[in-house]
Formats: sequence, structure tokens, C-alpha cells
Amino acid sequence: MGSYTRSNVAIPGGLLWADVTQLSVLSTSATLVRLRNTDGTVTELVGNAFAFDGANNATGGTVTSARRLSTNGVTLLEDVAGLNYSLAGLLADISDLGPFLLAGNDTMTGGSGQDAFVFREFGAAN
Repeated sequence: MGSYTRSNVAIPGGLLWADVTQLSVLSTSATLVRLRNTDGTVTELVGNAFAFDGANNATGGTVTSARRLSTNGVTLLEDVAGLNYSLAGLLADISDLGPFLLAGNDTMTGGSGQDAFVFREFGAAN
């Protein structure tokens, strides 16, 4: 079960997370993958036992949370916690995060600004 939280900080450019996930790798470690989004914001994948081959492709590990940070790489914009997904699987589906991250009985919490949740039909109802 994922738990989505939107911070009270304005998103630079106002673009949806799902619309900016053509990513480039900034850094990797055994517990964190940092990715640059097309709008300059940063996606962080947090988890455990992350492993990579010589070409920096994910070969192992479990993602427990994903967060989107502002262009400064520090200020939290959006967060999805309570995950249990394969790092390699998530990276393979990174351009369509919604059905991958929020695929069950999930919780969504908006910020104090104008929140817009975009829903699409992804097959079987959850």
C-alpha cells in the first residue's frame, strides 16, 4: 500500500511528476538512486540492497519510497511511502509511475495549495 503526500511548496513550472520522468541518473548507492527529471526537479528512490551492473543498470534491490524534490535537490515536493517494489521493475516503468506506485489500497494527502490528482484507468480496479 502506497501513501502519497503532496507538500505545501509550489512545484516549479507546475508540471505533474508523471510528465517529467524522462530521467538521467545523478547518483546511485546501495540505498538511494537520484534521478534528474526533465524539468530540473529530482526524483529519489529510497530502499535497500540496491545493486547495479557495470553499465549502471539496476540488478537488485527493493524500493520502499519515492520522492520528488525541487530543482535545488533538497526541498520536498511529493512523496510516496510504504512501497515494496523491485528497483529494476520500477525503473523499467518509470515513465508511468502512477499504476506502478499506487496499485492497491492507497492514501493520498494534498498540500495547502491547489492540488490536482490525475486519475487514469489502469485495468482492474484496486
